[in-house]
Amino acid sequence: MNNAGKYKNKEDFRFSITGNGEKILLLNGAFMGYNGWNPLRKELEKKYTVIGVDFPNQGAAELNPDYENLKDYALFIGDFLKAINLEPQEIVANGLSFGANVLRILNTEMKVPFKSVILTGCTPPSLFSYMNLFQEHLLKLLECGGLDLMSHEMVLRLFSAGFLSKNPNLMNYIRDRFQESFSHRPEAVKKLIRASLNNRQGQTAPSLPFVSPVYFISSLEDMMVPHVYAKEYAESIQCRGFYEIQAGHLPMAEALDENIRIIKDIMDKVSDNL
Repeated sequence: MNNAGKYKNKEDFRFSITGNGEKILLLNGAFMGYNGWNPLRKELEKKYTVIGVDFPNQGAAELNPDYENLKDYALFIGDFLKAINLEPQEIVANGLSFGANVLRILNTEMKVPFKSVILTGCTPPSLFSYMNLFQEHLLKLLECGGLDLMSHEMVLRLFSAGFLSKNPNLMNYIRDRFQESFSHRPEAVKKLIRASLNNRQGQTAPSLPFVSPVYFISSLEDMMVPHVYAKEYAESIQCRGFYEIQAGHLPMAEALDENIRIIKDIMDKVSDNL
């Protein structure tokens, strides 16, 4: 039995809705849960309604081996919005990395009409082949050296050199978080990685346009999605706004205040354009 579409009722989801005001949906990176947004969420909820949810196979959500590609995760978000009775037209959707790639599918292939979308660390088509090689590399590290070795490689890719030098215990901290989240279910890590690989199989570029206004946030020291490729992609889809931030792949970890300022600026622009 395929359980990729089994989440239908509100009680089936692990989620959070806090604050009051214009609605913003936060879509997680691959190996984080919605609690990973807490520093940013606590500021945004002072002005907005902030919605977060754990994808299957991450955070406190259950292991679901039937989630084979990013489309399954996109359908999950569609079911989640139905379960909590929210129309996408009411929501600005903000995706980070894995979440940004899921958001692209929602807005292009599935034509879910969000009020606007914000993409941070979204993989440009020009990097699909490279990202396939990198994620196959992660699977080999997981096979050969387990979670510890894979998490070390991820830390070196996710954070800027300056941030790592100022936080010498970060490697051990991330290793411990990986162990807490995935040591009892290593298959979940493989599923999250393979979902992206399977989605890009044979693709050279997403052929469908975005149906909502798009804003980009690009980190200048991002080793996963280098800034030059992000800018090229943003220009190719004629995004409404392109923001640069001095950080690695996870700007909310390295430049929280600036990340919050940018999101608020985008929210203001979206409201002004209504």
